[in-house]
Amino acid sequence: MIEKIDARDDMARLVRHVVAHFSATNFDQALADSELAVQSWPDQTAVHILRAVVLNATGHLNEALETAGRAAELAPEQANVHSTQGDIYSQMGRHAEARDAYRRALELEPTSLEYHQALIQELAELDQIEEALAANRQLVQRAPDNADYQTYLGWLAYKFESYEESIVASQRAMDLAPLEPVPAFNLALACLVNGQSTKAIAGYAQALLRCLGLEKERAGAFIEGALTDLDELAKLRPELLPDIERSRDLLTKPASDTIDLATENDGAVL
Repeated sequence: MIEKIDARDDMARLVRHVVAHFSATNFDQALADSELAVQSWPDQTAVHILRAVVLNATGHLNEALETAGRAAELAPEQANVHSTQGDIYSQMGRHAEARDAYRRALELEPTSLEYHQALIQELAELDQIEEALAANRQLVQRAPDNADYQTYLGWLAYKFESYEESIVASQRAMDLAPLEPVPAFNLALACLVNGQSTKAIAGYAQALLRCLGLEKERAGAFIEGALTDLDELAKLRPELLPDIERSRDLLTKPASDTIDLATENDGAVL
């Protein structure tokens, strides 16, 4: 534990202590050391950003926002100051302000894929799907082999009713991330609403097969999410109810049945 700063303890050393404690989930000490850093170097942007990150991660959101605001006063031209504010606003559920903060960060650092992705997520939270989809398409053009970008493109395209695009992006994401269930769930949903019921069932079977390798709680959350998507689709497209019910039945089958069906339909999602 660091109790005071002397000639042998510079800012970089204390910052390393904060990062080490934070990485080790020793959050109390990370909070204490980050507070000491801010008190010792109140005019240094980096220590304010670091403390804001620690505060945000530990649920001290109002203090985190205040600290990030101080960093913005010190260095308004620094992109990561605004992205830090965006992270905090997002955590607070203040998505319009998060969107604006990420936009400012991108203005200052337009090549950042991280800021670009964060902005897309806030646009989606605000139901600005068309703008989010256009931005995600640009992101995929810059990094076509990024499974996360392809997965999100698949979901946004589905929400925008661009179903063929959703199917292509989701299949690409499945290829890039062969263990992840989310792109398979996205693919199945897009196939279902696009009238490709056989491929939809095969997609759900593959998604469930991928869930078998996950912790039970996490797998259950994915399946509950897929069932919720089907419920929403049933309200919007009641003519699809027979296929929706088939999909719902599959999602609640025992794991052994899922493995058999996934094996039978292995080529149907290609």
